[in-house]
Amino acid sequence: MWAAVGAVVVVSCVVAVESSRILRLLPVPEGGASYASAATARFAIGAASLCAAAGLCAVGALSWPMWLPWIGFAGLGVWLACVDAVTGIVPRRVSHLAAAVIMILVTVQAAVEGSAAPLVRAVVGGTGVWLLFAGLWLVARGAFGFGDVRYSLPWAMTAAAASWQHLGAAALLGSVLALLYGLAAGALRGGRSFPYTPGLAAGLFAAAPLLAMQ
Repeated sequence: MWAAVGAVVVVSCVVAVESSRILRLLPVPEGGASYASAATARFAIGAASLCAAAGLCAVGALSWPMWLPWIGFAGLGVWLACVDAVTGIVPRRVSHLAAAVIMILVTVQAAVEGSAAPLVRAVVGGTGVWLLFAGLWLVARGAFGFGDVRYSLPWAMTAAAASWQHLGAAALLGSVLALLYGLAAGALRGGRSFPYTPGLAAGLFAAAPLLAMQ
């Protein structure tokens, strides 16, 4: 348990220290967008705090080694959602890194458990959800960004690595929370598009304790 808490602390500290530097190293987004509003110490501390809260939530609700990919996503996935919430952009390179890291951690989880089931669920669930999001992107006509499609892969892999129930609960809660976030953002800023990833991330980490209580 303490090792897991230590891992969460390390991941959160990395986010706090490296967040601004990573954003400055990323390629300039197209269309006049910018990461400037997120490349601040205030953002880094806030994002790190949310990463820590998500990681501790996963550790408290999941058993070893199931929480391995969840801690990975608590760092990269929650940070991406924070960047999206502030800038409206999901950095492509970090999304790809998140998918690779989650795949590695799920593989470790499967090896420790001595079963290929987590890896199979992650691959099948992640691919299925990615295809669903890609289809929504095709018909959304600008209201749904492709950054959300990229984000859905590591997000779904993380949830499915725990169980199909976790993936289903995360999808339901994530969709509801994303829509609520969108309504709030639309009321404040106007427009028909809104960041979808913050709701997805919140739904993922809300699903773990809810299922643990059953």
